[in-house]
Amino acid sequence: DDPGSDNILGRVGRRLRPRKKIVPYSVFNSQNALSRVFGNQSNKINRYLANFTEIASRQLSTTVEENAADKQMWQELTQKELILTQGAKALQQKLEIQRREQDKEVLAHQQTLLKIRAELQDMVQHNETKMAMVNSRMEDQITRSAERHAGSYEQLAAKIGSLESQIEAEHQ
Repeated sequence: DDPGSDNILGRVGRRLRPRKKIVPYSVFNSQNALSRVFGNQSNKINRYLANFTEIASRQLSTTVEENAADKQMWQELTQKELILTQGAKALQQKLEIQRREQDKEVLAHQQTLLKIRAELQDMVQHNETKMAMVNSRMEDQITRSAERHAGSYEQLAAKIGSLESQIEAEHQ
């Protein structure tokens, strides 16, 4: 918040750059060390460093809190993903089992249908054969009956003719 602090940082940076020396933070914690390095401006630097430390601590704690929240959210999302993945796998397995069972049922129904069709075809052929035999027997029976009828008719006609002749002969 000190307006001269940016200027002080520039000077500190310029002082440190040419030497290529890295000054650890612990050096700045000591009032004597600050006085030795920066002379009479050590109070300003000390305030600046205190402000900087406070801001950095706030940001770091915010970052730590955000990281903790992010980590927790990541863990929750990972857990949800794991649960959803397991659920999807379970549903996929259940679907596969149902498909296999349905395929077995369809196959069983198809086999039953083929068996029934074969039995029906056998029954139709058997009935056709039986009908052909019955028709053949009926035709034979009709033919024999017609032949017997014709024979009986001829006998009766001959008998009638003989009786008519007898009756005429008796009437004469």
